[in-house]
Amino acid sequence: TDPYEAQLRHFLHCLEKGEKPRVSAEDAVSALRLSLFALESAFRGTPLSVGAEDPGGVAHWFGPPELPTNPLEETCA
Repeated sequence: TDPYEAQLRHFLHCLEKGEKPRVSAEDAVSALRLSLFALESAFRGTPLSVGAEDPGGVAHWFGPPELPTNPLEETCA
């Protein structure tokens, strides 16, 4: 079985049944952050310290989303 498919099936099951997923949103963000540190380390060719606030400069991966100030204004204009 494809692990991503199993993960999505579990998530959909939780949504349908109102159950709590095995992996929290915080866990998912931590896993993503660790993956981005690994990518940044590979790009730079040097090891990075994951324990510090943003030692590897991966904050740029988590920039704020670009949202319209008023979505209705843009769709009605």
